[in-house]
Amino acid sequence: MANIVIETSRVEKFLDTLKNYVGATIWQGAPSFVSQGAPYTIEPCMYDAALFQEALDSGKAEKRVLTVASISFTHKLEIIAAKSHRYRITVRGVDIDLEVANPPLTPKDEELVRKLVTTGRKDENVRKELERRGIRLA
Repeated sequence: MANIVIETSRVEKFLDTLKNYVGATIWQGAPSFVSQGAPYTIEPCMYDAALFQEALDSGKAEKRVLTVASISFTHKLEIIAAKSHRYRITVRGVDIDLEVANPPLTPKDEELVRKLVTTGRKDENVRKELERRGIRLA
């Protein structure tokens, strides 16, 4: 029986990069990143497709299906996405769903989310700090 060796540093770099995107997929035969924008944007990926399975095997990534629908068609796209943990906090009586890449959600994280929501989500410094911490409003 052959031993499978996974180069952890390579997988970790891929997972760190993946956290900046909605996910990764094979698009027209080539690995690609998927990001938000109209409703999704496909960008070339510098990682090879074999790394997708290694990320899944590590338990730190999962398969998801994105659905893009318009009047004339519906398209489903299978992606690999970094696993995130979901939290819900209440700000001024409104439930706010969060995706947190590096749990647990700390009191400082909650404070930043509350600040962002109460400023009408316009404070760029708070938004950038939340992104840096791996926190995204779902």
